[in-house]
Amino acid sequence: MAKMNEDVGILDSTESDLNRKSKARRDLIKRINEVDLSDFDVSPWRDPNVVRPIPGKQEEFITSDADITFFVGGSGTGKTEAMVMDQLQHIHDSGYESITFRRTTKSLTGAGGIFNKAGRVYERLGAEKRIKDLMYRWPSGATCRYSHLEHGLATAEANHAGLEYSRIYYDELHTFDRESFMFMLSRLRSNADVDAAVKATMNPTPKESIGGWIHEFLEGFYIDDYGYPIEENSGKKRYFITDDDGSLVWGNSAEELQARYGYDCAPMSFTCITSCIIDNPVVMTLQPRYLPALKNMERVARERLLYCCWNVSPKGGGYFQREWVEFVDRKDVPKLVKMIRAYDLAASIKSEVNTDPDSTANTLMGLGEDGYLYILDANEALERPAGVMKMIRDTAEFDGRNVVIGLPQDVGQAGIIAFEHYAKPLILSGYKVKKFKTRKGKLERFSGFSNAAENGMVRIVRGSWNDKYINQLENFDPERKRQHDDFVDATSDAYNWLTSGKQLPEKFTVPNILKVNDFAKTF
Repeated sequence: MAKMNEDVGILDSTESDLNRKSKARRDLIKRINEVDLSDFDVSPWRDPNVVRPIPGKQEEFITSDADITFFVGGSGTGKTEAMVMDQLQHIHDSGYESITFRRTTKSLTGAGGIFNKAGRVYERLGAEKRIKDLMYRWPSGATCRYSHLEHGLATAEANHAGLEYSRIYYDELHTFDRESFMFMLSRLRSNADVDAAVKATMNPTPKESIGGWIHEFLEGFYIDDYGYPIEENSGKKRYFITDDDGSLVWGNSAEELQARYGYDCAPMSFTCITSCIIDNPVVMTLQPRYLPALKNMERVARERLLYCCWNVSPKGGGYFQREWVEFVDRKDVPKLVKMIRAYDLAASIKSEVNTDPDSTANTLMGLGEDGYLYILDANEALERPAGVMKMIRDTAEFDGRNVVIGLPQDVGQAGIIAFEHYAKPLILSGYKVKKFKTRKGKLERFSGFSNAAENGMVRIVRGSWNDKYINQLENFDPERKRQHDDFVDATSDAYNWLTSGKQLPEKFTVPNILKVNDFAKTF
């Protein structure tokens, strides 16, 4: 798959600049501006007793025969309604058993939840509603179950291991994690006449969100480098397998993948149907003010919900902004009276079930004699414990023994053991090690640094690592359940120690971090 352009900077680009760069965006705007619904007859959809899909994208979703079908769109595209209707094709099959997931139980059964929304159709057509079981049973014996995955993979394994489903549906897939999604693929096995399959609806979502893993299904084919849907590829079928580290490998046919990787591999077919408001002429006709309302939303919302952009995202929770800090060259850093390289240690490694784990990250920060805080270096890496130990040791050798090494200690006996594993060899080698007990919340720990940055007290040394580091700090949102915040935690610990009032001896030297090793990078 094509690699996403990491320098897109959607929020910093003008409308004209985006149109120049993205043909997909230009094409979409043209479709929206030139839509003509004068010949569309909306009368069939005014009848509450008639259930029928809208021609176009809804019909494509319902008739898709791919193993996995995604239906992606902004507001008003009829995604959930299409998923409700899709099941009506199989209600006369006694062997049909489906399950529909929402992230939480509340979103299943609350006002506007998928369970009750489906019931308004299914009960009129003869289904028996079983509230206690969150299930609809049809006269044929076919069943449509509803459930949650509130705790991700743990819930999936606990509640669904050993079970089999003809169809698995996800409403708002962008709220689910990759691990539970991939696990549930193993539950596909149909006793019905229909082939087992997964169908899911979702809104565009940025990479740093919990649903950021969906990008790997779409990048380079269904969405362009700027995150906009490529209309000519909507609904086209592709095939994939997973390699040993869980990454997706794509081909144009099952035969192509089998020829490349052996005929014992098992390619799955995939398609993505991309849509926007004009693909739902019913809403466009019955609610003519809906499109103007979308066009007049603030920019981030408009790019996501009208133009279906996957790359645009707000600046996290607003606890850090690039413009708050001053960038300086290494030669302009004054004498530093206190320095620390603080680490955030990864709790897991990359695997088939966890393909996007947190990294082991560090931040090198110093307090200048001028009273300003200087961030000199920040790096991250995916390593096993032995590799992490080597990286910490190698980096310490380059930094020098006067630089404090900050290591976290999680609560409980396991946290104590992990801390001692890393700390003891360093201490015995003459390095200064500071223990950070992670009892406070992330926002509470980060708030001091955030306040210092906002008040112009933080300066960052220019380096190739700057963008990745700053992007993570800008995207930090304590309300977001899943995000990469390794630099946030390391920065918080470094700042809180530097401002604790404890001083190092007067004789203090700046470490040599201009050399390259496995962890420290060249400026």
